[in-house]
Parts: sequence; C-alpha cells; structure tokens
Amino acid sequence: MKNNRGVTLVALVITIIVLLILAGVSLAMLSGDNGILTNAQKAKSDTVKANVRDSINNTYMELLTEAYAKTKTFDADLMKDVANHYCNSSEVTVGEPSGTGSSESPLTMTLTPVSGTGVTGSITLRYDGNLLTRSGTLTDE
Repeated sequence: MKNNRGVTLVALVITIIVLLILAGVSLAMLSGDNGILTNAQKAKSDTVKANVRDSINNTYMELLTEAYAKTKTFDADLMKDVANHYCNSSEVTVGEPSGTGSSESPLTMTLTPVSGTGVTGSITLRYDGNLLTRSGTLTDE
C-alpha cells in the first residue's frame, strides 16, 4: 500500500477558493457605501462638526456665567480670552470684540466656523452691560 503524505490538488483548489471568498468579503466590508472606511470618514466629519458647535456653545456658556456671576470685569479681553480658550483656531475663527459693553455701545464678538469644517454660518455674542445674548445660526453643509 502506498503512503500518501502530500496534499491533493482538490484540497489545494478548495483552500484557494475559500481564501478568495474571505478576501472578497473583507474587501466588501472595507469599501462601499456602508464600508468601514466610509463610516470612519463620516465619523471624522461628524466629530469636527460637533467640535465646532461645542466650542462655540462652551464659549457662550462660559461668558454667560461670567456675565451673571460678575466675578470678573466683563470686557473685550475677557471675551477674547474665553473664546480663544474654547475655540480651536483650525475650526473656529474668533473675531475681534468691538464696543465698550454699555447699552449705548454693546460689546460684540463674532465666532465663525472655518471653511472646510462642514459647518457654515456664524454666531454673534453681544453684551450690553447686563445681558449676554447670542444671535446667528450654524448649519451643516
């Protein structure tokens, strides 16, 4: 009787076919409309959009707290410092504050998402000596 120790051609062909099927399934999961790479790019875009909105909202909330707590002098320097603290310059442009902070000359500053972040519009913060208000809208591209 012969001693068969080798791999038959049929077993080799079946192994190659199984590997090709696995490779095809893996490529389909990576690419395509619902693939891993597409979902990762969408998640990155959504994260940048959320960072822009959070930066602007955190700036507004911190300044609102300062306006009501009155623990610091509410002036252009405070507005700029708080905005620069919360807003990443690659995502949000912080405008120069203008005005004095009185009812006759309210202190205003505009926060604008940088082009390419997926968010358009701008938010203007206005402080009249007593009340901090926010106007404007942000929309997703």
